[in-house]
Amino acid sequence: MPSLDAQIDAQFFQMVHRQTDSGGEVGDRRMERRHRYDAMQKIAPYDGVTFPPEQAFAPVPCHDLTQSGFSFLLSTRPTHDSLVVSFEGLTEPTYFEARIVQVAKALVYPDKSVELLDEGQAPVNTQGAQPVMLIGCRLVRRLTPS
Repeated sequence: MPSLDAQIDAQFFQMVHRQTDSGGEVGDRRMERRHRYDAMQKIAPYDGVTFPPEQAFAPVPCHDLTQSGFSFLLSTRPTHDSLVVSFEGLTEPTYFEARIVQVAKALVYPDKSVELLDEGQAPVNTQGAQPVMLIGCRLVRRLTPS
């Protein structure tokens, strides 16, 4: 009989598989395909040792998802390079350590479309757009709250 951890891991990866099979590919420079992931999840700063308390978690709008990472939108760059992400929507939240690997300036439009801005690039249309940072993260390992 599979352990509870194995069942939770299987459920999480089934969720990732459902999301990544749904189309909505986003262009990028990676070998892995990115897929749109319009979901609210929670993140908290992580010191690499102590699991953050529940009140440290803040909701963030996710942007895309791969089998090894995800990205989300914030108004400013996080103060920590290591985070705990809580993927909810399964029977229980699944927690991962995530490392920030890329930060890019972007605009979010009222229709939720995102325009990445290259250094020195002027946006095509800024009407109603909100400036944000697109934060790309790599999933490092699964964590268990202590």
